[in-house]
Amino acid sequence: MTDDPSLLPDLEPVPVPDRFEGLGRDAARTLRQADTIAAGFNPGTRERLHRDAAKDRTGSGLRCRDCRHLYRTGAGNSDFLKCEEAGVRNGRGSWGPDMRGWWPACRLFEPKSGDMRKDANRTAGHV
Repeated sequence: MTDDPSLLPDLEPVPVPDRFEGLGRDAARTLRQADTIAAGFNPGTRERLHRDAAKDRTGSGLRCRDCRHLYRTGAGNSDFLKCEEAGVRNGRGSWGPDMRGWWPACRLFEPKSGDMRKDANRTAGHV
């Protein structure tokens, strides 16, 4: 297959609508993260989801908040959740992406304790 425009000279290119047009940065990022989860990957580590991971934000299953790799860091009044397995230093001096405790666990999941379901009933969004 070719992309040579001379093969179809009478056709105008069809503009592809930007699905994020009109959205703010945070809203667009939230949609991208949802797409990443739907594709079977953790948005923070970019690893495949654990086979026992939660399937959505409210369902049961393993989540980042249940994993020993998730930790809280910050300075002053700001706290951020980070993952030891997603620890790539970026240009702003941060150790990897900010994580969300409710995200489905990735394949690198390790329980915080011997009980993998210990934290399963915690409120969504808290570590």
